[in-house]
Amino acid sequence: MTSALQTMQVSSWTRLLTFGLAIEPELVGKIHGFTFDGFSIELALPNVYDDGLPSKRERVAHRTSYRQTPEGEIPIEICVDKIDVRVSIPDVFSLPAEILEQPCCA
Repeated sequence: MTSALQTMQVSSWTRLLTFGLAIEPELVGKIHGFTFDGFSIELALPNVYDDGLPSKRERVAHRTSYRQTPEGEIPIEICVDKIDVRVSIPDVFSLPAEILEQPCCA
């Protein structure tokens, strides 16, 4: 018996550590998209920064400098610790429907 095929587009996501990447606060949460060799690539800057996390390992971005005003602290520069990368594959794949019912890495 032939099983029905399920079509789907595939993408891959990862979080990369960055070193020495400082941005202006206005860039927090921005996404830069481009095409490379037929693949759609998105680089996403963190949409939050947190200096109060207990571990640097959990942190995605942190404030490196700020200006003190009567209203509070105004960030001047944000250091990005991790950046999200998504690669979308342009092809559409046909897979047996049963494969989608299996646990990942089965």
